[in-house]
Amino acid sequence: MGSKVLHKEASLRQIHHYMKKKVITITKKENLLHAAKKMAKHRIGCLVVEHHDVPVGIITEGDYLKKVVIEETEPHTHLVEEVMTKTIRSLPEDADLVSAYKLMQKYRIDHFPVINKSGKLVGLITEKELLRGMSDIIHHLDWKLVRTKIAFSDFEKHLEDVDVI
Repeated sequence: MGSKVLHKEASLRQIHHYMKKKVITITKKENLLHAAKKMAKHRIGCLVVEHHDVPVGIITEGDYLKKVVIEETEPHTHLVEEVMTKTIRSLPEDADLVSAYKLMQKYRIDHFPVINKSGKLVGLITEKELLRGMSDIIHHLDWKLVRTKIAFSDFEKHLEDVDVI
């Protein structure tokens, strides 16, 4: 039984429980004005660039700001593929929250596309979702600690009531 409980708890730490399952995507051949309008409409900070359900890049508000606004580029005359980050890091859907957060810090990435075993896009995990998941883990561990303290206290009281010969 202990093994099943541990397996279930490990499963609850996987990012697929916290990721955004509805990912707003774009193709690399769409223009940058369309990309900006799509991000604004959906109130999101990035679009996953995909080809046949496989992530091939990502365009973020930061990319847009640095490569379009600051350089005073006409967004309707340039394509997403010109400014997108082509080397993207994605995570498998069974990745654990803590490892994902460490990778996010290491590579200074705010968004990870989440892929299934076939490499198809199934979600997006952001720092916000990771922190929410880790908060859930902390809450769960805190509750387990409280329950353990109560059980230990009860056990100590039981020992005091036992006559030792």
